[in-house]
Amino acid sequence: MKKELYTTVFCQAFSACGGYLAAGDGFGNIACYDVKKIVELSANEESLREFRRPELRFSTGEAPVYALVCDESHLIAGTSGLIQAYKWSDILKKNFKMAWNIPIESDRESLSQPEVNSLELHDNRLYVGSGNHDVQVIDLETRIKVASLRGHSDYIHVVRVRGDQCVSASEDGSVRFWDTRQNKEVSKVEPHTHSDLERGMGKWIGALDVTDDWMVCGGGPRLALWHLRSLTQAAVCDVPAVVHEARFHDGLVLAGGDVADLHQFTLTGERAGTIPTDCSAVFTVLARTQPTKLMTIGGCGKFIEVCTSNKYKDFSLSFL
Repeated sequence: MKKELYTTVFCQAFSACGGYLAAGDGFGNIACYDVKKIVELSANEESLREFRRPELRFSTGEAPVYALVCDESHLIAGTSGLIQAYKWSDILKKNFKMAWNIPIESDRESLSQPEVNSLELHDNRLYVGSGNHDVQVIDLETRIKVASLRGHSDYIHVVRVRGDQCVSASEDGSVRFWDTRQNKEVSKVEPHTHSDLERGMGKWIGALDVTDDWMVCGGGPRLALWHLRSLTQAAVCDVPAVVHEARFHDGLVLAGGDVADLHQFTLTGERAGTIPTDCSAVFTVLARTQPTKLMTIGGCGKFIEVCTSNKYKDFSLSFL
């Protein structure tokens, strides 16, 4: 099988030091890139060519890697039924021995292993969104589950944490808000019940991000901006397909889905730009402003697009 024809990049994460980019694919592989080298050499096409491939690549097993996150010393990956951690110090020595793992419980109605779709790290606690219908909260120091946030009736696509609030988006069509001090649900929204958002593509919510003041979410329903405090809809972002990924970055909303372009919107829902990619669908967008401005885009295909501005693609990395 020619893997380049079937490779899908589902997730990305920067190392805590900011010097490395990790990406996970549908075959259980993780590829790592030296970000400093790429940024420093991006102006030199001849020098860049040799750095387009990963510094290293290793396998976590046969199950897809759907989620990645980093703490100060570990790269943490979510696969099927398992969270795996690898020390960055070992990875950079090409020692790919797992440092520790945490099994994820099956949901109450299924015996199959739940895929880990989303990992969010906050105050040394790992918030896990998976095929288990609960948001599971794990203390990273003890690696023991300390809470289960129960309320969703189907698997969870995305989890975000901001301050004392956890927000989760699910296949059941709801976005739920949790008080992490009391581990209880405090409110929810159901975008598919809004006539201007429903479009006959299902009620599932697969894309979600939050700031102190705003939420953006979408999936089957149209992508929309919400005032976070009042939970009132503020604007619709017109993406011409289902949406798999949405991020706030640099005053904009970045959105990708079952189209090859990355779409950008203002906070009033106006289109701010489009970045063409070599992906047939976009599943993951990672963006930062410090220590260097950088955005990376992955999805269906072996390439990860690299942008040093919000205006265009600078070059592509190869996963293989």
